Amino acid sequence: FHSQTIVLRIDGDPGSFIAHLRRAGEELAVNVGAVLLACGAMPVLPDGRFRSRELTGVINQLELETKLKKIEAGGSPPLEPAGAVFIQCVAARDEARPYCSTICCPTALKNALRLKALKADARVTVLHRGIMAPGRALEELYRRAMAAGVRFHLYDPEQPPEITGEERIESVSLVDPLSGRHLTFPADLLVLSIPLKTRPGMAGLTESL
Repeated sequence: FHSQTIVLRIDGDPGSFIAHLRRAGEELAVNVGAVLLACGAMPVLPDGRFRSRELTGVINQLELETKLKKIEAGGSPPLEPAGAVFIQCVAARDEARPYCSTICCPTALKNALRLKALKADARVTVLHRGIMAPGRALEELYRRAMAAGVRFHLYDPEQPPEITGEERIESVSLVDPLSGRHLTFPADLLVLSIPLKTRPGMAGLTESL
């Protein structure tokens, strides 16, 4: 185990790699048979999108996770929104980040169910660009969310949802791309599903591999 160590590069071939490391200003080479790349990732924060940091009640998915964990551990007052809206693909699947992080939809499905468990009559709505729930387990999670009363509505990124409120979130509205109808969802909680990005300094390592 090498703590506080930077991986400079990895040479060699499968079964016989050479990992070049730097620790406390010194470099060393380690011969290894296999490399497991588990560098983690960083969240992409909303940066003011959908009036985040402007209105009370607008949070991102990580913040909701933290709140729910504290509540479920009994260390925080219950979170019981009358209306909660999730917006998927915030700062993702665009020119800056044209990829899908694959974890956002499953996390939204899980947390939507957790909100319904806290308050069964809460109105929970997920606004999406196509729910990504591959595999039997995630498809079952999707079906459980629908059966619990979670509503799903498609939105067009060219006509993104609009947020209404003075000091706190009041409602979310959009034009349904399928019917052309204008839909409004009263909300006192807006959850922005944000993607992940590579940690700084990982580009060189991934290129060497």
